[in-house]
Amino acid sequence: MTTRMGIAWIVLLSTMAAAQGRPERAFADGRLVSNADPHITFVLGSAFHYAGAQVRDIANIASAEQHFFADAGLDSVVGRFYLIQFEHYYPNNQNVYDLAGVASLQPVTIGGTEFLGDVRLRRLNPTAGSRARPEPDDVEAFLRSKGYTLDGTFVRARLFYRTDASQCKVLMVIYGEGLAAGQSEDAGRSTILEHVTETLDFRIEP
Repeated sequence: MTTRMGIAWIVLLSTMAAAQGRPERAFADGRLVSNADPHITFVLGSAFHYAGAQVRDIANIASAEQHFFADAGLDSVVGRFYLIQFEHYYPNNQNVYDLAGVASLQPVTIGGTEFLGDVRLRRLNPTAGSRARPEPDDVEAFLRSKGYTLDGTFVRARLFYRTDASQCKVLMVIYGEGLAAGQSEDAGRSTILEHVTETLDFRIEP
């Protein structure tokens, strides 16, 4: 029997185990190159600096290879970031990525390629009287470990692309940008996908 797991909880779990193994893909000469699952080359805007990569185990049922990019000032405060993640279930289970089962995901076309995506907010500075600062997710934890600072409210676009018919592998791209002073959340949401098309170039090979 095949188990259909919603990607909303399996992707980017904050309870992931420690980094494991070495990345199969490499960033060189301004390009992140993947030779499989999928065969794709990413080129980001010149403001984004490659922060590094790690491989994470997810609940002993899947693996995620993560590559991080940050646009930060001289003070190392991050204004924008990218996470490019290549994820797959281990062959010892029958789970699949049930993207169609996540209500928030809608078709999004970027660079002529159709993804399923959504836009979310993450507040890193809770207001007075609210509960404590949220636990860092993978993006925050990794970038902070490299000396970067993240604060404020970030708008995030999540984009998913299944890499084959098995539905056991998925490419995820997360782009995040901090809200500018005085910028409304609605304004941030309305422009973020346009900013992805302006800062991310890629080519998927057959």
